[in-house]
Amino acid sequence: MTRRLTVFALCALLCACGSDVGDRVGEAVDRGGEGVANGADRLGDAATQLTGRLAEARDRALEGLDRGVTRTRGQYLDPVPGTLSYEVTLPSHGLDRTVRIIQPEAPVASAPVLVVLHYSGGTNENMANLTRIGRLAADHGVWIVLPDGIGGQWNDDPAAPSSVDDIAFLDDVIAMMIADAPIDPSRITMAGMSNGGFMAARYACERAESIAGFASVVGSMRNALAQACQPTVPVPTLLVRGTSDLIVLYARPPGMLSAQDMFELWAGLNGCTGDVTVESLPDTVDDNTQVELQRADGCVGAGDTRLYAVIGGGHAWPDIDPYTSITTLALGRISREFAATDLIWSFLEPLSR
Repeated sequence: MTRRLTVFALCALLCACGSDVGDRVGEAVDRGGEGVANGADRLGDAATQLTGRLAEARDRALEGLDRGVTRTRGQYLDPVPGTLSYEVTLPSHGLDRTVRIIQPEAPVASAPVLVVLHYSGGTNENMANLTRIGRLAADHGVWIVLPDGIGGQWNDDPAAPSSVDDIAFLDDVIAMMIADAPIDPSRITMAGMSNGGFMAARYACERAESIAGFASVVGSMRNALAQACQPTVPVPTLLVRGTSDLIVLYARPPGMLSAQDMFELWAGLNGCTGDVTVESLPDTVDDNTQVELQRADGCVGAGDTRLYAVIGGGHAWPDIDPYTSITTLALGRISREFAATDLIWSFLEPLSR
């Protein structure tokens, strides 16, 4: 484990801006036996609300449960009580793409959806484990949707040549959820970390009408995207940036927006004409970090725009599971002042388009 994380830490220092890699949390979990089969029985009636590709993937997962096989790896991805997790293969513009779904065990009609985009080099499994995002499905009834980028990357720069159309792929993901799951199309939101945060911002620029809001953790926007960004409607925006981030710099990063510039851009795009409120949040944990919140007032509609500056924080999702010391040295300090997963959902949950 230490050797694997050491390699990860060294790679992080060499990656391009926006890249980050999370540690897979936990060991392979054996889900066999009577308890798992009973869990499959409990899922039967509620899960029949699914159709199409989601229903097929769900059925395969339940068959695996009945056989008592190990379905997936990770402490938080699969074993969260009250959830079911499965992967879907989704053809998109000539490519077979992978999407992981973490659904409530007993889904209800008109449920919200949170699309979560991984960091550079990551996978849907890494992202679920790192952020402990599956518990939101159990606690709040939200459907968690974790797509995979090609080669662990998202095409977040509209000026960069690429044969991969990730905007179209995310369109397809959302269309699949609307067609096949009992969700509310007006309550689809998006969040991402690092490269995933960059991609969430691009999607908000180009498909503002498709999501009710977005959150970006230790991500920014390429200059070309910032210049071209013209959302058709306001998009509530939550930004989390570390002032000591050495990968996506807080101030004056080359080729991309600083944290302050990104906040001001979205405040303008969201029609925020009031004052900016700056608040130092209570320092409740002795972790050598503090949090300052900037909030733009007077925004159009629900176009709330916020920047959480983690003073002393690095290139990390606040309150993730600990790295080794060498990885912390590479990526920076992890703040325990708040849990980013909970903060993001408290911001996004009330939103609708």
